[in-house]
Amino acid sequence: MLVHFLKIFKPDFLKYWTAGTSSIFLGPFKGKVALALFCVVAGYFSASKVFQMKKNFSFAEFIPRRYLRFMPLVLLVNVFIYLSHFWYSSVGGAYDLESPYQKYLFSAKHLIRDAIYFDGNYNPPLWVLGDLFIGSILVAFLAYYFADKKNRVWGYIFSMLFLIACGKYWLMACVIGLVLRDAVISGLVIMKHKAVLLLCFLAGWFMCQLPQKGFLFVNCSVWYALGAALMIVVIFNVKLMQPVLSLRPLVFLGDISFSMYVWHFPIYKIVPPIMSLVFKIKMSSDSLAGVVFLVSSFCIVGLSCLSEKYIERRLPETVSKLCNRVFS
Repeated sequence: MLVHFLKIFKPDFLKYWTAGTSSIFLGPFKGKVALALFCVVAGYFSASKVFQMKKNFSFAEFIPRRYLRFMPLVLLVNVFIYLSHFWYSSVGGAYDLESPYQKYLFSAKHLIRDAIYFDGNYNPPLWVLGDLFIGSILVAFLAYYFADKKNRVWGYIFSMLFLIACGKYWLMACVIGLVLRDAVISGLVIMKHKAVLLLCFLAGWFMCQLPQKGFLFVNCSVWYALGAALMIVVIFNVKLMQPVLSLRPLVFLGDISFSMYVWHFPIYKIVPPIMSLVFKIKMSSDSLAGVVFLVSSFCIVGLSCLSEKYIERRLPETVSKLCNRVFS
């Protein structure tokens, strides 16, 4: 969210992510690393679902529930962008999505299509969402059919290498989440040597701050996913992190994190024009950037709370009950 805010309002600040001493600390905190973390975590919990339910796991329930975890919220945000475009146009503004397809977007046809297929034309940060959905299903399939086999490690490795060869790096990140979950169940990520943990942390930190052009002929997304997994392994083993990450404010943000991911970009685009009209001031000045960020963040968190409660949580539960009745 912070990187996108700076990209929209203060692009000069992004130099601190790529140059100077500050890049050592800020390098891992960039958009693609966050997406890699999302995919690893999605794979982790998709695998958890299969491992927990074992023989009672049902793809007929899992796939519709997973789809409804994404699509209705994306559709709602697309409608919001669609309506805000016409409102902004009516007062002489131009709703800029930074998309080469913008002139084709604002129609009911494109609105629905982009929501169904998880395209990122209406909401550019969502370009990886389709891979996240498919990756979750792929992980569930691998966990269901291979998790009990002795040679499953080779199956995991072959799957990741195949996905890397096909350029499906985000699907590969989801499979890394599966491997991580399997390792947790097997007790392989429990490390007692602090030196090993320190090496894991440094390796993960290094991978997450590599340049986006890649490293050693390997796409940056591969390194980011591996780095995210190593950082998670460190968190598993550092006892101090458990109470910190269990604090209610952080758990709250974790619960609404996907909604925040979907809402934040369009809110950053529409809140400043509204504030400009209401208060008759320019939102581009340095002194008001903090105010814009706070107001936008308040709107994002508020909308995300409503989305998480009424769309992400209740809608899939209702559809799951319906699917169970139909298939039973």
